[in-house]
Amino acid sequence: MDVDLERHLIHLPRNKAGNADARAFITRDLDEMIRAQFPDGLPTGPLITKDVPTSIPEISRQFRKIATRAAVPGNGKPRDGKQACTLHDLRRNYGSRWAVKVPAQQLMAMMRHSTINVSLDYYAETEQGTIDMLWGDE
Repeated sequence: MDVDLERHLIHLPRNKAGNADARAFITRDLDEMIRAQFPDGLPTGPLITKDVPTSIPEISRQFRKIATRAAVPGNGKPRDGKQACTLHDLRRNYGSRWAVKVPAQQLMAMMRHSTINVSLDYYAETEQGTIDMLWGDE
């Protein structure tokens, strides 16, 4: 994975599932977080080198465990009586947040949807997002 802060892109190489190379966008707030974490510039080499799960199910399980311990609410299926935040909750939140700020074709690229219809089907309900955009602090 290559992070290019100047071009505001993250290059995601072909993965084990066979997905083609892709790019993810660096938003202004993510850029600020990265620069705050690495004030002397990005380190070379892998950012994470050990004790990191490699399978998607294990990554999801670990994230859910952390979110449950931190009492972060979400829409995931309740386990042990608690409904914790999942990685997919983060994805939905990201899409909903940007749906009112960018045109549908840009949201499609940001979400890496296969068609614009997928973006419209899931993120076209933007009434609350529009109110937040008009009246919110962001």
